[in-house]
Amino acid sequence: MSKMYANPQWLKWVLVLGLVPCVCACGRFAGPARWGEGDGEPARVRIRWQTETELNTFGYYVYRAEAEDGEFVCLNPDHPLDAAGTTTTPYLYTYYDLDVEAGRAYFYRVICKDLDGSEEHVFREQTLRGAAKPLTPEDTELIEGRGTMFRDENH
Repeated sequence: MSKMYANPQWLKWVLVLGLVPCVCACGRFAGPARWGEGDGEPARVRIRWQTETELNTFGYYVYRAEAEDGEFVCLNPDHPLDAAGTTTTPYLYTYYDLDVEAGRAYFYRVICKDLDGSEEHVFREQTLRGAAKPLTPEDTELIEGRGTMFRDENH
């Protein structure tokens, strides 16, 4: 299984403040969830996480619910966000959820599937809360160029 751990105290703090953490062995975070309000304009929730190392990782599946205790539905069941496999290179993963309404809250879980078929919660079985923000021109350009989910080396 991949080994990606977040400091549970930081994760608790991040969830209370409504931030989306990036998860890695050292517990760093990518930044705030995209909060906003909108009037029917295109919106998105950006979910980011980071790994310091990966072992035997196949891909990541993102799940969303409309309530914290609601039914979580996989947003990318046929196309996982490709993982790096086995590496000591840090990677930053990004997933854009575009099927959202601006200003509305959503709840997310990210599952890592390994090459052996085992699964692990990226955020230690915690649910992340994110509110949709209007889609910016920068978001649109990035999504048009790279798609709604991608991986970058993070030096």
